[in-house]
Amino acid sequence: MSHLWRTCGGCALKQETAPPGIWPDLRDARQRLLLRQWALWRDGLRPPPRSRLDPALIKPCLPDFWIFRIADNGNDLVCTLAGENIRDAWGHSIIGGRPVDLWGAGDGDLVRERLLRAAREPALIHGRTGITPKTGASKLAQRLMLPLCDDAGAAYGVMGMTQFVYDHSRDALPTGPSEAPTLFSTFYPCASLPATAPDA
Repeated sequence: MSHLWRTCGGCALKQETAPPGIWPDLRDARQRLLLRQWALWRDGLRPPPRSRLDPALIKPCLPDFWIFRIADNGNDLVCTLAGENIRDAWGHSIIGGRPVDLWGAGDGDLVRERLLRAAREPALIHGRTGITPKTGASKLAQRLMLPLCDDAGAAYGVMGMTQFVYDHSRDALPTGPSEAPTLFSTFYPCASLPATAPDA
């Protein structure tokens, strides 16, 4: 795999590009379900159109499910759907929010960049954010991001799942440099994915 380390805002980011011909190795059964269904909805190796999504086929995933659509200006994204676990983790609905609204200027730019890359390349992304505080439990977010197109085949946006492990006894986010979040992401270009769907 190729590797890239960088920082943005308070985060350190490690990006990798997976070798061709493989699917992400997902341990969570619901993430495997979502990935398989996305693969079955595809047109060949192209991402599936947004109109092909059938919530009934991914029902177990919906509490952690979200969609970000590319905004009209083409340079931003807007959340158009988010499940109840996403709302509970944020403490409010994120529907209508842009990355910079939700993560702030520095990290929001990073999130926007990753989502736009996923939609336009296109590529799916599997990653996690980890915060390891000096005291107390870690806070983790496991994410699966899957590109979508519109009915004409143009980039539409990204759908995905985020599963949070959060210690509510430490409500304040860490501020010291040794406690800064670290993001690990692996990109899987759609053109290099297997033609057959992965097992659920």
